[in-house]
Amino acid sequence: MVFLYLLLLPLPILGRMIIPPLPYSYSEQRKENQVDVEIFYESLCPDSKNFFVDTLSPIISQFSPYMSITLVPYGKAKTTQTQQSYQFSCQHGSAECKGNLYHNCAQKYITDQVSKIRLISCMFEKSITSMSTGPDWDTVAKQCTDQWGLSGQLSSLYNCAVDLEGRQLHYQAGVRTGAREFIPTVEMSGGRELGKVVLDSRVKVKKLVEEFCDLYRRLYGEVVQPCN
Repeated sequence: MVFLYLLLLPLPILGRMIIPPLPYSYSEQRKENQVDVEIFYESLCPDSKNFFVDTLSPIISQFSPYMSITLVPYGKAKTTQTQQSYQFSCQHGSAECKGNLYHNCAQKYITDQVSKIRLISCMFEKSITSMSTGPDWDTVAKQCTDQWGLSGQLSSLYNCAVDLEGRQLHYQAGVRTGAREFIPTVEMSGGRELGKVVLDSRVKVKKLVEEFCDLYRRLYGEVVQPCN
């Protein structure tokens, strides 16, 4: 049986009205002849870690020009919105909820796509290795921003993750995620016909490159160089 753990996060209120959440933010707009790639995942999920570290990160440099990636870190969490707070429950415990906040803030503030995927992969590697004690996300974020030359972004990530902004982004990620049977799930779409492919199993997400190349050829009638 999977247990859910609660992370209670207070929200500032004005009178009796909760400050409305920010729109869920995208790092980039899709350019012509790119495929939209949305990744629905959670920060302490072993399958999510395997996807980022073993499947996506090794190919991101070659395929990034042909992809517009949006990260949606929420997974199988649940949100209860009350007058005074958001209550988040996450599949892998309250530490995962805090990790999701950092991941959502990275989605917003790390605008270079390749750097963002490398940062997230690093955070997975360092957080999973500390599962027995629970990751110190502040330390993980510092180590990974230092490793990938993003130390100038650390204060933005931290301030977002510990403040209302991060909670709003996490809430919006939950709205966007909806109900998912498998985490991670990858949705790819684009082109005039808006063709769509959903990778929603352990086997399917491992075939990211194969499915992407096939979709790109069907959408745009060409085979991009990394697919050769």
